Amino acid sequence: MSGPVLGGSMETLSESERTGSAVVDRLANGSIARLRAMSADDVLTATRGAPGTPPARFPFVPNVDETIVPVDPSARGVAIASTVPVLAGYNAAEMLDARVRTPDAFRAAVA
Repeated sequence: MSGPVLGGSMETLSESERTGSAVVDRLANGSIARLRAMSADDVLTATRGAPGTPPARFPFVPNVDETIVPVDPSARGVAIASTVPVLAGYNAAEMLDARVRTPDAFRAAVA
């Protein structure tokens, strides 16, 4: 995970398990074997919102399991960062013109 979940708090492990069970029931009539036989594209298509409607909440997101993700990083007052030195910055070529798309154009831009 590269930061707090956007748009609200994370689910707990039990909430994610209920969501997963509901998806298996809906897509494969409760059969893990049927779900495993589906392609990833079929699962993703079946869990999206209908065309022309607002996107549904994606059902497969990180959850607070108290082991790998011990706390919700978006919760107010939660100190989850490690105390480690951080070097932040950028290099001279990082903010180039977006039109620089070839090695030759890059060499010309940084010359």
